[in-house]
Amino acid sequence: MDFVIWTPGYADHSAGIRCLHRLAERLRGAGHTVTQNLANHAYDDQVHVIPDVVYRRNITSRNVVRYALAPPRLHGTGDASFASEPCGFTWLQKYNPELVEFHLDLVDRSIFHERGRLRHQQRLHNTGRNCAPEMPGAVNITKFWPGDRRMLAHMLSVTEQFYNADRESLLNYEARLCGCAVFVPNPAGGWMPFTDELPAETPLAVFTEGIAEKLKVKN
Repeated sequence: MDFVIWTPGYADHSAGIRCLHRLAERLRGAGHTVTQNLANHAYDDQVHVIPDVVYRRNITSRNVVRYALAPPRLHGTGDASFASEPCGFTWLQKYNPELVEFHLDLVDRSIFHERGRLRHQQRLHNTGRNCAPEMPGAVNITKFWPGDRRMLAHMLSVTEQFYNADRESLLNYEARLCGCAVFVPNPAGGWMPFTDELPAETPLAVFTEGIAEKLKVKN
Protein backbone atom coordinates (compact mmCIF):
# COMPACT_ATOMS: atom_id res chain seq x y z
CA MET A 1 0.00 0.00 0.00
CA ASP A 2 0.98 3.62 -0.53
CA PHE A 3 0.60 5.64 2.71
CA VAL A 4 0.63 9.31 3.57
CA ILE A 5 1.05 9.82 7.32
CA TRP A 6 0.04 13.28 8.51
CA THR A 7 2.81 14.17 10.94
CA PRO A 8 5.32 16.96 11.52
CA GLY A 9 9.03 16.26 11.79
CA TYR A 10 10.31 14.01 14.56
CA ALA A 11 10.06 15.52 18.05
CA ASP A 12 11.38 13.59 21.03
CA HIS A 13 9.17 15.43 23.53
CA SER A 14 5.90 14.31 21.89
CA ALA A 15 4.73 10.71 22.28
CA GLY A 16 2.09 11.29 19.59
CA ILE A 17 4.65 12.36 17.02
CA ARG A 18 6.98 9.51 18.02
CA CYS A 19 4.04 7.13 17.52
CA LEU A 20 3.37 8.34 13.97
CA HIS A 21 7.06 8.05 13.06
CA ARG A 22 7.16 4.56 14.61
CA LEU A 23 4.19 3.64 12.40
CA ALA A 24 6.03 4.90 9.32
CA GLU A 25 9.07 2.85 10.30
CA ARG A 26 7.05 -0.34 10.69
CA LEU A 27 5.17 0.16 7.42
CA ARG A 28 8.40 0.77 5.48
CA GLY A 29 9.92 -2.30 7.10
CA ALA A 30 7.01 -4.35 5.75
CA GLY A 31 7.58 -3.06 2.19
CA HIS A 32 4.95 -0.31 2.03
CA THR A 33 5.56 3.13 0.53
CA VAL A 34 5.27 5.93 3.10
CA THR A 35 5.25 9.72 2.76
CA GLN A 36 5.30 11.84 5.92
CA ASN A 37 3.99 15.41 5.83
CA LEU A 38 1.04 17.62 6.71
CA ALA A 39 -0.03 18.44 3.15
CA ASN A 40 -3.21 17.06 1.63
CA HIS A 41 -2.25 15.12 -1.50
CA ALA A 42 -5.71 13.94 -2.48
CA TYR A 43 -4.74 10.94 -4.56
CA ASP A 44 -7.33 8.21 -4.25
CA ASP A 45 -4.76 5.43 -4.52
CA GLN A 46 -2.99 6.65 -1.37
CA VAL A 47 -4.10 5.82 2.17
CA HIS A 48 -4.01 8.87 4.45
CA VAL A 49 -3.36 8.16 8.13
CA ILE A 50 -4.72 11.13 10.06
CA PRO A 51 -4.17 11.62 13.83
CA ASP A 52 -6.99 12.86 16.00
CA VAL A 53 -5.63 16.42 16.20
CA VAL A 54 -6.39 17.10 12.50
CA TYR A 55 -9.83 18.28 11.46
CA ARG A 56 -11.66 16.03 8.99
CA ARG A 57 -12.78 19.01 6.91
CA ASN A 58 -9.14 19.62 5.94
CA ILE A 59 -8.99 16.25 4.18
CA THR A 60 -10.31 15.61 0.68
CA SER A 61 -8.85 12.17 0.05
CA ARG A 62 -11.27 9.24 -0.15
CA ASN A 63 -9.02 6.72 1.62
CA VAL A 64 -8.77 8.02 5.19
CA VAL A 65 -7.67 6.16 8.32
CA ARG A 66 -8.15 7.97 11.63
CA TYR A 67 -5.78 7.19 14.52
CA ALA A 68 -6.78 8.20 18.06
CA LEU A 69 -3.63 8.94 20.05
CA ALA A 70 -5.35 10.42 23.11
CA PRO A 71 -8.76 10.50 24.84
CA PRO A 72 -11.32 12.79 23.14
CA ARG A 73 -10.98 15.46 25.85
CA LEU A 74 -7.32 15.92 24.89
CA HIS A 75 -7.79 16.30 21.14
CA GLY A 76 -7.27 20.04 21.39
CA THR A 77 -7.94 21.68 18.01
CA GLY A 78 -8.70 18.40 16.29
CA ASP A 79 -11.89 16.50 15.56
CA ALA A 80 -13.05 14.20 18.36
CA SER A 81 -15.71 12.50 16.20
CA PHE A 82 -14.77 9.32 14.35
CA ALA A 83 -18.33 8.11 13.76
CA SER A 84 -18.38 9.05 10.07
CA GLU A 85 -15.09 7.33 9.22
CA PRO A 86 -15.16 3.84 7.72
CA CYS A 87 -11.75 2.98 9.18
CA GLY A 88 -10.22 3.98 12.50
CA PHE A 89 -7.77 2.76 15.13
CA THR A 90 -6.82 3.79 18.65
CA TRP A 91 -3.45 3.62 20.42
CA LEU A 92 -5.14 2.39 23.63
CA GLN A 93 -8.57 0.77 23.73
CA LYS A 94 -9.69 3.00 26.62
CA TYR A 95 -9.31 6.07 24.38
CA ASN A 96 -12.14 4.92 22.11
CA PRO A 97 -13.82 1.53 22.77
CA GLU A 98 -15.51 1.65 19.34
CA LEU A 99 -12.21 1.58 17.44
CA VAL A 100 -9.74 -1.25 16.87
CA GLU A 101 -6.73 -1.07 19.18
CA PHE A 102 -3.45 -0.69 17.32
CA HIS A 103 -0.79 -0.22 19.95
CA LEU A 104 2.77 0.73 19.08
CA ASP A 105 5.49 0.33 21.73
CA LEU A 106 7.07 3.75 22.27
CA VAL A 107 9.01 3.04 25.48
CA ASP A 108 12.80 2.84 25.20
CA ARG A 109 13.51 0.17 27.81
CA SER A 110 17.25 0.48 27.24
CA ILE A 111 17.13 3.71 29.27
CA PHE A 112 13.84 3.53 31.21
CA HIS A 113 14.47 0.78 33.76
CA GLU A 114 15.47 0.33 37.39
CA ARG A 115 19.20 0.82 37.98
CA GLY A 116 19.55 0.04 41.69
CA ARG A 117 20.68 3.57 42.50
CA LEU A 118 20.21 5.42 45.77
CA ARG A 119 16.99 7.42 45.50
CA HIS A 120 18.19 10.72 46.95
CA GLN A 121 15.45 12.77 45.27
CA GLN A 122 12.09 12.51 47.00
CA ARG A 123 9.74 14.13 44.49
CA LEU A 124 9.70 14.85 40.77
CA HIS A 125 6.74 16.72 39.31
CA ASN A 126 5.70 17.10 35.68
CA THR A 127 3.60 20.20 34.98
CA GLY A 128 2.13 18.43 31.93
CA ARG A 129 0.78 19.64 28.62
CA ASN A 130 -1.47 22.17 30.35
CA CYS A 131 1.37 23.75 32.37
CA ALA A 132 -0.02 23.04 35.86
CA PRO A 133 1.41 25.09 38.76
CA GLU A 134 4.77 23.95 40.05
CA MET A 135 4.82 21.71 43.14
CA PRO A 136 6.66 23.23 46.12
CA GLY A 137 9.50 21.07 47.40
CA ALA A 138 9.72 19.03 44.21
CA VAL A 139 11.97 19.17 41.18
CA ASN A 140 9.61 20.43 38.48
CA ILE A 141 10.03 19.27 34.88
CA THR A 142 8.14 20.46 31.79
CA LYS A 143 7.26 19.27 28.32
CA PHE A 144 10.59 20.60 27.07
CA TRP A 145 12.90 20.20 30.09
CA PRO A 146 14.95 18.15 30.42
CA GLY A 147 15.31 17.99 26.64
CA ASP A 148 17.43 14.83 26.72
CA ARG A 149 15.50 11.64 27.45
CA ARG A 150 18.56 9.92 28.91
CA MET A 151 18.81 12.71 31.46
CA LEU A 152 15.10 12.30 32.19
CA ALA A 153 15.54 8.55 32.71
CA HIS A 154 18.44 9.23 35.10
CA MET A 155 16.32 11.70 37.09
CA LEU A 156 13.55 9.12 37.39
CA SER A 157 16.00 6.43 38.48
CA VAL A 158 16.99 8.45 41.58
CA THR A 159 13.47 9.68 42.45
CA GLU A 160 11.11 8.06 44.97
CA GLN A 161 7.82 9.68 43.92
CA PHE A 162 6.75 11.01 40.53
CA TYR A 163 3.73 13.33 40.32
CA ASN A 164 2.31 14.02 36.87
CA ALA A 165 -0.42 16.57 36.16
CA ASP A 166 -1.04 14.71 32.87
CA ARG A 167 -2.72 11.41 33.75
CA GLU A 168 -2.52 10.17 30.13
CA SER A 169 1.20 10.83 29.65
CA LEU A 170 3.45 8.01 28.49
CA LEU A 171 5.89 9.31 31.08
CA ASN A 172 3.76 7.71 33.80
CA TYR A 173 4.58 4.26 32.43
CA GLU A 174 8.25 5.16 31.92
CA ALA A 175 8.51 6.38 35.52
CA ARG A 176 7.06 3.11 36.83
CA LEU A 177 9.65 1.17 34.81
CA CYS A 178 12.31 3.24 36.58
CA GLY A 179 10.91 2.15 39.94
CA CYS A 180 9.08 5.36 40.91
CA ALA A 181 5.81 5.46 42.79
CA VAL A 182 3.63 7.39 40.33
CA PHE A 183 0.73 9.68 41.23
CA VAL A 184 -1.78 11.43 38.95
CA PRO A 185 -4.66 13.84 39.66
CA ASN A 186 -7.67 12.31 41.38
CA PRO A 187 -10.97 13.52 39.85
CA ALA A 188 -12.26 13.91 43.40
CA GLY A 189 -9.29 16.07 44.37
CA GLY A 190 -5.70 15.49 45.40
CA TRP A 191 -3.54 12.70 43.98
CA MET A 192 -4.07 8.99 43.36
CA PRO A 193 -1.64 6.15 42.53
CA PHE A 194 -1.13 5.33 38.85
CA THR A 195 -1.02 1.57 38.28
CA ASP A 196 -1.97 1.13 34.60
CA GLU A 197 -0.02 -1.28 32.37
CA LEU A 198 0.66 -0.97 28.64
CA PRO A 199 -0.45 -3.77 26.30
CA ALA A 200 1.94 -5.63 24.01
CA GLU A 201 2.64 -4.10 20.60
CA THR A 202 -0.08 -4.98 18.08
CA PRO A 203 0.93 -6.97 14.98
CA LEU A 204 1.12 -4.74 11.90
CA ALA A 205 -1.28 -7.04 10.06
CA VAL A 206 -4.12 -5.80 12.30
CA PHE A 207 -3.56 -2.35 10.81
CA THR A 208 -2.91 -3.20 7.16
CA GLU A 209 -5.49 -5.97 6.82
CA GLY A 210 -8.09 -3.86 8.61
CA ILE A 211 -7.47 -1.04 6.13
CA ALA A 212 -7.65 -3.37 3.14
CA GLU A 213 -10.99 -4.73 4.34
CA LYS A 214 -12.60 -1.43 5.31
CA LEU A 215 -11.37 0.75 2.46
CA LYS A 216 -11.27 -1.97 -0.23
CA VAL A 217 -7.66 -1.19 -1.19
CA LYS A 218 -5.02 -3.71 -2.16
CA ASN A 219 -2.79 -4.80 0.72
